[in-house]
Amino acid sequence: MELPRRADLLQLEVSSLEASEESGMELSATIRNRATFAQALPDLQLELTDQSDTVIARKALHPADYLPAKDSAQKGLAAGTTLEVRLPITIEGPPPTGYKLLLFFPPASAKG
Repeated sequence: MELPRRADLLQLEVSSLEASEESGMELSATIRNRATFAQALPDLQLELTDQSDTVIARKALHPADYLPAKDSAQKGLAAGTTLEVRLPITIEGPPPTGYKLLLFFPPASAKG
């Protein structure tokens, strides 16, 4: 049975994109489930922007991309809990001056 997917009850509390010697950049974020029930883990959309706030790169990150290897997306995010995300991001080309991070659930036909 699939877990509920209520993006309106999920919240990105904090996020940052900082320089990292190992990979170029590291994305950190905290996702909170404000629901009174467990939910499926969302996908994240990372948009890198330039000085004029124009998107210069976009990447969709699935739960398997941001969960530690030992964790399973099948368990979802328990009611009232948070998930800390830390993910290396390799940047090709000029470094971004900003970013936007959104959470979403892809349409059922796009899952795979």
